[in-house]
Amino acid sequence: MPFIKRFIFEMSIVCSIFISWGLVNSAIAQELVITRPATSLYQEPSLTSKPNGSVGIGSSVKLLEKSRNGKALKISSSTGKIGWIVTSQAKIIDQKPLHTILLEVARAYMLRPEEDSSPNLEVEKWIMSLKNDKNFTSLQIAELELYRLLCIQKIARTVQPDNTKLKTWVSTHKNYVYYSDYGNAGYFLDPQLLWKLESSIPVNTPLKEQVAFEASNLEIGGECEGYWVCVLERAMNKAGNYLKKYPNGKNAAFFVNNLKEELGALPIDSIKEMDAADQKSTKKLASEWRAVLVKVPDSAAKKSLLAIFNKI
Repeated sequence: MPFIKRFIFEMSIVCSIFISWGLVNSAIAQELVITRPATSLYQEPSLTSKPNGSVGIGSSVKLLEKSRNGKALKISSSTGKIGWIVTSQAKIIDQKPLHTILLEVARAYMLRPEEDSSPNLEVEKWIMSLKNDKNFTSLQIAELELYRLLCIQKIARTVQPDNTKLKTWVSTHKNYVYYSDYGNAGYFLDPQLLWKLESSIPVNTPLKEQVAFEASNLEIGGECEGYWVCVLERAMNKAGNYLKKYPNGKNAAFFVNNLKEELGALPIDSIKEMDAADQKSTKKLASEWRAVLVKVPDSAAKKSLLAIFNKI
């Protein structure tokens, strides 16, 4: 066999062996997107090795190498930082457009458990930057705004009156958050911002109902301490707003069941101990709730609530 042909033949065999062993990785030089805020870079493929900086959520990086067990990736950032990250902290940029992948990253992050203020500060800033990308549709921009507002709520709930760490953030978000010093004290997102967003979304889109759910399920300041007028009014401003608009919504049963649990724990006889004005307000709210529940699908929880309201 001529030398050239023999060389090509032998090299093809070597490559086949390397590929079968997994030593030649076609993923090398692939582009990735970081899926977690403040993702640490390590000098070695181990969390116990020395850190080597960090990269932010949504950053595009290049894959340089994979660890043998596949649990770590060596990456290079656009700023020249090189280091190892955990495989789950990145997403491959495949055949989808980049803006679509970034939206998927935002969705996945919002499904994670609550985090402290620092990661959410980064995420809010990142989502705000995404809203300037003209590749997103108006509906996708609305979805990103939902996530940004929810991030603001997460950050707000970590702010304490005697803590100046987020003082600047509060001052730049005074049109988004409010402070309550009664009962459940602290800073909260203004729920009207979510309802304003909901009203801007076209009907018959799942996102519209999703925003309504978040607005109605949002933690707000103050507590009622079992006082009927307060409990019913507060519930009407939350669950009631959802049920009025989406009596057959996918989250209708959730709100009906929650209200049944809340009211079922209150002594109905305590209404008689209230002054005449509050008794009148309680009866009025009970009547309004009956009108809301009429349009909700029948259930055991609905039946229990109607029984409570009929006693008032």
